[in-house]
Amino acid sequence: MMAKLFILIGSIVMGLGVAIGAFGAHGLEGRLSERMMSNYQTGVQYHMVHGLGILALDFWL
Repeated sequence: MMAKLFILIGSIVMGLGVAIGAFGAHGLEGRLSERMMSNYQTGVQYHMVHGLGILALDFWL
């Protein structure tokens, strides 16, 4: 039961990471400075890594 919960939450987090990344790449292009876009990209990467970590809990538990 708990493993399915981690798969569900991890999948949602990863899906949101993709959506947030796409929004940054297409919706914010030209609106933010290069430095701010770099910061945004770093945040999206951290979001995705945390999603992978949640999914990894499924295999660990």
